[in-house]
Parts: sequence; C-alpha cells; structure tokens
Amino acid sequence: MKTILVPTDFSSAAANAARYAADFANSINAEKIILYNAYAMPIATEMTWALMESEQLKQASQSGLDALKMVLRPFCDPAIAIETMADFGFFSQRINDASEEMHVDIVIMGITGSGGLERVFFGSSALTAVHNTKLPLLIVPPEATWHGVDKIAWACDFHNVQETTPLHIIHDLLELTKAQLHVLHSNNHVKDFDPEMVQENIYLHKFFKDKPFEFALLTEADLSEAISKYVFENGIDWLIVVPKKHSWLHHLFTKNHTKELAFHTHVPMLCLQQ
Repeated sequence: MKTILVPTDFSSAAANAARYAADFANSINAEKIILYNAYAMPIATEMTWALMESEQLKQASQSGLDALKMVLRPFCDPAIAIETMADFGFFSQRINDASEEMHVDIVIMGITGSGGLERVFFGSSALTAVHNTKLPLLIVPPEATWHGVDKIAWACDFHNVQETTPLHIIHDLLELTKAQLHVLHSNNHVKDFDPEMVQENIYLHKFFKDKPFEFALLTEADLSEAISKYVFENGIDWLIVVPKKHSWLHHLFTKNHTKELAFHTHVPMLCLQQ
C-alpha cells in the first residue's frame, strides 16, 4: 500500500480522516498521499454562465485542497509526497477512474457524526464509496484518532470465502501492521452443525498460518450491536467487512445500517469488495 487517496469535502470529519491517513502512511512507509475533491457544475441554461461557474468551482476546490495540504504536511514524514487533485465530476462517477489513473492502493475517507447537511452529503459519499469503490476503502468515524493497528476484526460469513473475499489484501495488511486477526461469525443456532463453516475455518487457519489468528462466534440477535460489543470489549482497532449480496452481512450495507455500524463501532471500518 504505497499510494493513499483521501477524498475530502473540506468538513471537519474529512480533515480528521486526512490526519488519520497521514499517521497510517507514516506507519507503513507509504510513498504518496493524494488529497482528492470531486466538484460538479450546477445545471445552467446559459453556457457562458456555466463555464464561469465551473471555473470558480475548480478554483475553490483547488484552494481548499492546497490549504488542507499545508495543514497535513507537518504530520507526514518528509519522504511521503502529498499531491492534490481537483476533479470535475460527481464523486460516485469519478472515484474508480480517478483511483485507477493515480494508481491508488487504498482509499481513506471520513463519515460525519454531526447533524445537518454536512452529515447528509459526506455520509452519502461514504456510503456511495462502500458500494462503488473497487479498492479497499477505510471509513474513519469522526472521533477516531490514530493509536496504531494492533488488532483487526473481520466479520466473516464463512460462505465461499475463497471465491468472494480478497484474502491476499487481508494477509498483506496483517504483514504491514503486524496486527492480530479476529475472525467474527454470527450464528444464533450454536447447536446446529455447519460443515461449510468448519471447512472454511480450517482453510482460513491454513491461509493465515503465519499470522496471529482468533475465531469468535457471535450469538446475539442484533448483529451490529454484537459486532460493536466485541470491538469495544476486545480493543479492536479496525473492522473489516465485505459487503457482498445474499450474506448475513448484506443488510448492514443499506444506508441506515452502514451508518449505524460505522458510528457505533467508533473504529475505522475497512470495506473490501468481493
């Protein structure tokens, strides 16, 4: 993970995520942080007015990025380059292309916990990224601060894990951070024998044989509450989720449930696409 993309809407939550990204970059000896803002031109009937408005938006976007870069620079190792990109278009439509153009390895962004329009717009951007971004996406809650990454919990459904989960990314992340992996699974019927879960568990132990590894079975009915409780009681630093369809995790990735999980855990949530 050498290049980190940090989308921003210039809110306090976005600024906090940028600072978190800087600390993470320092810890893994990253090469580059790219501060990114997507801006869109308002609908207009007069072409001259539209072009003028577009240029003003571009200037405002670049000014905001330059200011954030100046704030972030003292917190980054001098060897880490900080670049900016003011990108014309809508965030949901541009995030993957922009990431590919800049050879990004991971996206780190905030989600707000305050009320009003700030929460609506940047919360929506984070949720859009969960569903659309092809790269690993780390969502940083508004109150999260860097304390290192010593324990990572992965909410796993134990169903076709090899085919649906980018295990190599998790393995590389453990290699970078030297963190302990906690694999969480939800099952309200603990007495039921599940041969698939047994086989998947055996495979995961072999795959992560050289990494610290623990398995935990969650039996509570409310999944988000169960995960939040485990994260809190076990001092988890990051939570990994794979928002795939037809999974016991799928309902968490509706608009309301993703916000609920992101806010309740109070730790960064790494979303990996299958």
